[in-house]
Parts: sequence; C-alpha cells; structure tokens
Amino acid sequence: MEYRINQRLSISDELCTVKYVGEIPNWPNELCLGIEWDNHSRGKNNGTLDDVRYFFTTDDLNSGSFIKVNSKKLQGASGIDFVTGLADKYGGGNSGNGSGGTGATRTTGTTSIGELSGFNTNDVFSGKKDANNKEIKIGSKIVESYGFDKLDEIQSNFHNLEIISLDKMKIGLPSQSLVLDRLVTLDLSFNLFDDLNSVLKMIINFKNLKNLNLSGNKFINSTIINHGYIHTSLKQLQMAKTMINDINILCIIQIFPNITDLDLSFNDLSEKSITILQKINKLKNLEKLEMSFNKFKILPFSILSTSFKNKLTRLIINDNNININSIPIDLENFDKLVELDIRGNLIQNWKEIDNLNKIFPQLTKLRINDNPLFPNIDHSNVKTDQSGNFNTLDLSIIHLLVRCNKNLSVLNRTKITNKERENYELFFISKIKQRKDLTKDEYDLVNFSNTNRWLELCRLYDINPNFIQKLQQQQQQQEQELESLNSSTSGKLLWKSSILTLFISYKDKGQNFHLFKNYTIGKLKGLISLKIFNSTRTILDFKIYYLLNVVD
Repeated sequence: MEYRINQRLSISDELCTVKYVGEIPNWPNELCLGIEWDNHSRGKNNGTLDDVRYFFTTDDLNSGSFIKVNSKKLQGASGIDFVTGLADKYGGGNSGNGSGGTGATRTTGTTSIGELSGFNTNDVFSGKKDANNKEIKIGSKIVESYGFDKLDEIQSNFHNLEIISLDKMKIGLPSQSLVLDRLVTLDLSFNLFDDLNSVLKMIINFKNLKNLNLSGNKFINSTIINHGYIHTSLKQLQMAKTMINDINILCIIQIFPNITDLDLSFNDLSEKSITILQKINKLKNLEKLEMSFNKFKILPFSILSTSFKNKLTRLIINDNNININSIPIDLENFDKLVELDIRGNLIQNWKEIDNLNKIFPQLTKLRINDNPLFPNIDHSNVKTDQSGNFNTLDLSIIHLLVRCNKNLSVLNRTKITNKERENYELFFISKIKQRKDLTKDEYDLVNFSNTNRWLELCRLYDINPNFIQKLQQQQQQQEQELESLNSSTSGKLLWKSSILTLFISYKDKGQNFHLFKNYTIGKLKGLISLKIFNSTRTILDFKIYYLLNVVD
C-alpha cells in the first residue's frame, strides 16, 4: 500500500498522522513512516534522529515515532470506508433509530462495499456470484449468506436511520452516492478522514441532517472546493481538534449558513484569524460558540459586533490566554449573552472583572475559576469566623459576586440564592462605609465606582455615588501634604491627628519622617529607601529598629 503525507492512520487503536515517508539510517533499504501520535505520550521523539530532522511535531513535542511499512501493526491501519462502517454497525438492525444491532458484514478491509446504492438486482443472480459468475465482495468478505434481496433490505434499513453514530470506527473514506434522507444526527468523530472536501460532498446528500460531529479528524492542508453547495438544515457542527484552516472555515460558513451551535475548540485559532472571526458574523442564527483551548489573548471582539449580538447567548472560550485589561471604546454592551465560560485564562485584576461585567451585563451563568485572580473559588463554602469576618479568599468571592450584575445566578456551576446575594451586598456596603484608606485597595474600588453596577448598589442601599471618589480625593490631598512635609522643614499639619513623626538615624545623620499612622512597615522602608539611600537600596537590603527611651 502507498502512504502519503498527512494521511491518517489507526495503529493499535491509537490515532496518528503520517509526517514522513522514506528511509532512515537505522533501517537501511527499508521504507518507513514517520508519524505523530494524537496521544502525545505514545511518542518517542520530535521527528529528529541523530541530529537529522525528518519531520516536525506539534510544539516540537516528543510525540513522534518511526515505523516500518512492512510492520504487522500497519495492517488495516488505513481504515475502512463510510458504507462499510455503516454496514458493520447497522447492517443487521431494523429499528431505524440509530440503535441497530450487530452488523451483517463485519469487515476490516479497505475495499468499498461496492456502494450498496449501486447494486442492480435485475442484472445479477441472487446468491454468492454475479451474472459473470464472479464472487461478490463486501469490504474484504465474500457475500456468504445474503442474496441481493437481503442486501436491498440492509440498504433500506440505512435509509430509515435517523441517528448514526460511527465514532472511532477507523473510517477514512466517505461515500459520494449514498443518500440518507431521514438522517438527522451523524457522529463521525475521531475517525481517519483527512479530506474535508470529500466529506462535505457526502454530507450534502443528507438533506435533513441537523447535527454533525467531525471532531478528532485532522484536515491538515485540506482545501474545500466550493461548488456552490448550500445545506440549510444543519444546525449543530462540531469541529474540535480538526486543525481546520482559515479558508475552510470560511467555506463551511457559506455551505452551512443556518448553524446555531459551532465548536472550533483545539484548533490553534487566535486573534490573527481576524477574517474568520468577522465572517462568523455571517451566521445570523448562531446561539452557541465554543472556542476553548485555542490561543486567543483577548476576547474575540470581532465576533462581539452589533450585527452579530442579537443571537449569541453562550460563549465558551476557556483555556486560552485571555486578559480583559482593555476593551474597544465603541464596543456596545453584548446584552444577549447569558452564559460565559472563561476559565483557565489570564484574568488577574479587578478592572478586568469590571470590564467583563460591562461587556456582558446580562450574564446568568459564569465559569471563571483557574484564573490568576481566582485560582479556585467556590462560593458555597464561604463562611465567617466567630467575629463575623471572612478570610481573604472568601472576600474575593464576595467582591466578585457583588460586582457582577444582579442577574448572575450560577457561579462555577453553583447556584447563588437571592438571600446569599443580599447578605454579600450588605457586607460589602458595610465595609465600604467603614473605609478610611484606599492605599491598600487590592480590589480597585476606585475603578468600580465608575461602573453602572456601583450606581445600582448606591440606589439600592442609599449611598452617595461619589463616596469613593471623595475618599480618594481626600487621600490624595493627604498624600500631597505629607510629601510636602517630607521634602521641607515647614508646612502646616492639616491632618495632625492622622500623622506620626519619626526621627530616622543612619550613620550619625538624622531626619524627621512624617507618615500616616496606618502606613505599613513596607511603606516606611520605601520612604527611607527614597529619602536616605536615593533608591540605591531596596526595602530588603536594610532593617529598621525602633529605640525606646528606657529609664534606669
């Protein structure tokens, strides 16, 4: 058998892709294959042997291996065709609902079944031989017990099927002539297809197909030839781990214009694929979009456009590299989206949470754990100590729940009751009113005070919306005065009750330092580093001691 680059194989029930066909010094005069395993742990190298590069692996991982072409492990590795797989699983079934029994033609060969739809029962004798007295084969097996009446019955059963599940069946070749008018759901995931064009030509014949799963097939360098096909019935399309390229995604959008559920996870997509993201807007009925485990660094704002926002309600974009530090000024509220999964990204400050709430003001379900700001959060475990105080992690959860819009009812798959939300809001407001200092504000309340959510809380709990800004202005004035005092020997102490004066001595020299009583030791050492050491020493390079007047 001849092998080609990017051909898909199944070896010992493990999927892989041919990356190299040729000889290697280790096996002189023997043809071998260089393959990359889908299961990277099966690999032994990165396509390099003795410092010679034969092929490249994904991210240069040790996911590659070499195998001799005459190895017994390659027998049947190239798989079977679609109709043979169909007969294998549903040949003996009569239910018509996708739950057929054991097949009438258990075959592992690569020969086509002859396309069942191509048999002409008027031209042949029933039995084991045709009109030319030749044995008739289905796959690699001879027709042993069926006449053509039985074969016609099997074919009829295929046409009655509404659900066909052929995942992990080692199918590598589609059928171009089989018509399945009643088929609604087709699962071809994790097979050996590598030519997307031929697969879609087959799908076009299934006029009433609504759900199609092609995930796990690798369409590397496969190019769709657009023949003007339009399939208006398909609603759900899963193409995770297919390595589909930009051009093919554009063609798919044209061929299946009425998709409501699209999965493009594990495909190395990023904001560089800007054309794809813009064309996805053409899917006017799209309600759910999944792009997990790709390489996005920002939210796909090209998708979150005015022309597109009226349908999309679910966005799943977990395990990328996303932060939300900045958003386009002209971006409108995406007020139809109610479910967002943004786990495993790079959200690490509270401004990003406020931005998230601004973009998606109507969220009801949010998954956000496994981000730097929230390594592992579960609001169901929030508890107070005997004094009624929360620990630091619980405080972060409370801030998250309070800052998100009031419609949020499920956080990381845990339901939020109205009573819980009210308790968190009351606690949050009480702490806000008690605040005298924003210098240690790791929650960035100043930014929060500019959000609609803050205004909503102010109306609900009768708070002056300018409270935080006024507190900030007051604090800035204090800081300016303190800086003036520390840089000169004169000046009035407008905030005398809040200021502490310390005399700092170093190498027979001394200097008065004015600081607020709530300053930390770290803040004091920072001032000393600046004023005495001219920033040549960090706060870790020296220690400070406080001398008490001791009377003997």
